[in-house]
Amino acid sequence: MAKEKKLLCESCKEEIPLSAKICPFCNTTVSEQKKDKPKKRKKSALGVIVIAIWIVLALVIVAVGLWLTYRYAFTSFDCKELLSVHFDGSNHSGIGYVTFNEDLNLFTATENGEDGTPKLSEVFGTDTERAKELQTLLKKYIYIADDPRDETYKTTVDGIIHTGTTLSKKDNIKNGDVIKVDVSYNSWKFLKKGVRLENTDFDIKVIGLTDSSTLDPFKDLNYIFTGVEEYGKVSIDMSKCSDIVLDNFDFSVSPNTNLSEGDTLTVTAKYKGNSYDDASGTIEYGGRFYSVSKESRKNITVGRLSSVNTLDPFENVEVLFDGIDPYLYITGYDTSKALRAVNTYFNFEADVKENLASGQVIHVKAVYKTADGRQYTDQDLQSAGYVLLKDERTYTVPDNVSKYVKNSGDFDQNNVSESFAAALSRFMTGQNKIQLINCYLGIKKDKAKDIAYNKYYEVYKINTDSNTLYMVFVSENIYKTPDGKLYFTTLPTEDTNQDKDILLDKYIRIDKTDYNISELKTLSSPVNNFNVTTKTTTTATAEKAEKTNGDERSEAIGGTE
Repeated sequence: MAKEKKLLCESCKEEIPLSAKICPFCNTTVSEQKKDKPKKRKKSALGVIVIAIWIVLALVIVAVGLWLTYRYAFTSFDCKELLSVHFDGSNHSGIGYVTFNEDLNLFTATENGEDGTPKLSEVFGTDTERAKELQTLLKKYIYIADDPRDETYKTTVDGIIHTGTTLSKKDNIKNGDVIKVDVSYNSWKFLKKGVRLENTDFDIKVIGLTDSSTLDPFKDLNYIFTGVEEYGKVSIDMSKCSDIVLDNFDFSVSPNTNLSEGDTLTVTAKYKGNSYDDASGTIEYGGRFYSVSKESRKNITVGRLSSVNTLDPFENVEVLFDGIDPYLYITGYDTSKALRAVNTYFNFEADVKENLASGQVIHVKAVYKTADGRQYTDQDLQSAGYVLLKDERTYTVPDNVSKYVKNSGDFDQNNVSESFAAALSRFMTGQNKIQLINCYLGIKKDKAKDIAYNKYYEVYKINTDSNTLYMVFVSENIYKTPDGKLYFTTLPTEDTNQDKDILLDKYIRIDKTDYNISELKTLSSPVNNFNVTTKTTTTATAEKAEKTNGDERSEAIGGTE
């Protein structure tokens, strides 16, 4: 009798007869569909193992095939040969960087160098076109920093920034360090061109760094102090310095003038060469490395200076003036009482030399003289035992000078009137009556204009037996000297006219364009009291005639009488 087939209850997972409609264990209705579904057979474990082994063998065979193809069908390059790793600087402070090997050049020159026929480098084989292609590929897609010493290793290829080949240690390198080189490259570009790179990361041991020496650039400097106390100078003597110092450093001292004994100065040594390595703080000279700062300072103390004698070049120097205020001018400088050194070394120059007025301030400079084609300097003066105290001072134009008359208070009108007596004497007869009726003073408007500085006008009325006449007298450039003397020029104006306005137009009103004319108080002294016999020149002194202040006033210019 055949054994009845079984199935699993979906609910309780117990085996029940295939014909059962209800599970006798959990009373769950058995699905018809499940009844028809045959029970899966368990696969044999041995079969699975066999299949897995065949798959692994297939993969190994494929991998080996690919490796053999890559190994023998691709062109291989060893990065250790393509790249050069450099170590510069001194031991313990060396730096490292990577460049392409110089042997990577496509062609090398023929032995005789005459026929120009290139010889392919052994690195690339004998196929010229293939060699060119490989060279371009290697140099472009093995990434080396644009600046091999740049700490960022950055390079730009096809407009894209890449990180170039790196070193595990780039600075402060010493002999014996093992540096790992990690080559950066575009693997896809090489795969497409059938190129395989070997040793894309490798180690290299550092050797050959020399121990650096410490360089003191100040060691053999000599400081020379010259001059006198408070005005000393310093210079640097480098005659005993080594070539490395002379070729690589400039020196300066601050301050370097107006020095006194005991002053502290700062000497600065500044590197001027082009081999300084900032990373290691060294310079290379003559195949050796020296540790030295790019810029260093040292303090020194001012040594002995000579005692000082200050020289004031203006002491006992007098400025000489001539002319008439406000047209004074400088005629020279009186140095007869000055020290001999002043006369030896200095001339004097004023900022304004003419058209000066009393009380005006001028600036005078002491300027070194020129002798034998060379101008004296402070050093020449110091060699004579002096230090210049100052080279400029101000002077005030003195007041005790001749001055042009500017208003009525500056002069005695009687002194000028007496000069007109000779011209009036011809009317001093009989019953004629002479009367001074107007006085005017004109001052020049434009100081620069070449005309008389001032003018003094007197208008006289002459009554004779038969008629009345008018006369105008004019004096100009009236000035007074420091001792009180009055000088002027009387113009020849002896016209008479019965019409006063005609004379005023001719002699006075016409001058209003160039002069500021004001009316003065008239004199009341009778003209016939003048001493005609002694006052006939065009100048009069300040032998003062007594002046009376009458109340009579004359009419202004332009009026009629």
